[in-house]
Amino acid sequence: MPGQTAPSSAVLVLVIALRTVAGVVQHLGNASPPVQNECLRRSSFTLLSHPSHTVCVSATWALCSFCYSTPLCHPKVIMVIVEKLQRDLCMILTPGSTSDVPPRAFGHAYGLAAVVCIIPNDHCTSPTTSATRCWTWPRRC
Repeated sequence: MPGQTAPSSAVLVLVIALRTVAGVVQHLGNASPPVQNECLRRSSFTLLSHPSHTVCVSATWALCSFCYSTPLCHPKVIMVIVEKLQRDLCMILTPGSTSDVPPRAFGHAYGLAAVVCIIPNDHCTSPTTSATRCWTWPRRC
């Protein structure tokens, strides 16, 4: 991106690891719930807020691969990213917020846009699957 510096070797290692994870998820498909929670989803959420644009894009790709292979987790992933983005946007409006908030908000926005874009390709939107089984959104009071 214009104005960006070249990624460091540590960033490149993260990118390679994220792309490897995304490739494994695409190849193997659905993983067990502990692996989904701890290894894939949480680490991708954390890396969405990384200061490096390259890492954010790679984390977005890994999260999309995860959502595509695990369609039942797709709504929860969207809700978590929306909550993180809302928190970041509120922090931006707060006087005296730190300078790391806008890049973090961009990372969450990239992640949300990418995850929303794969909804038409989601397994749950096929004509043979009931949409109500896959897309049940919890009600908030």
